[in-house]
Amino acid sequence: MKSYSWAGLLKAIENKTIDLDGAFAEFNYIINYFVKAFVPQHTVCIKPKDPAFVTPLIKHYLRKRNIALTRGLVEKGAALSKKNKQIDK
Repeated sequence: MKSYSWAGLLKAIENKTIDLDGAFAEFNYIINYFVKAFVPQHTVCIKPKDPAFVTPLIKHYLRKRNIALTRGLVEKGAALSKKNKQIDK
């Protein structure tokens, strides 16, 4: 966020082309974008015994696959396995 240029929003506020509510809505939109882009949405725990190639994304998909297979959703589990193999390449 440090490198994001706030000049456009500041100029719109200075020139009064945007009101306070509009500026606040735009600010919220920008902040929400950065939160969704850079803050992890899923928490996984990578342990020392996990292989080096297991990334947080792979671990997330493995967890989803295991849950699907436990619930008897074999097709969904197979699809998640294929997705994992694509990420691993």
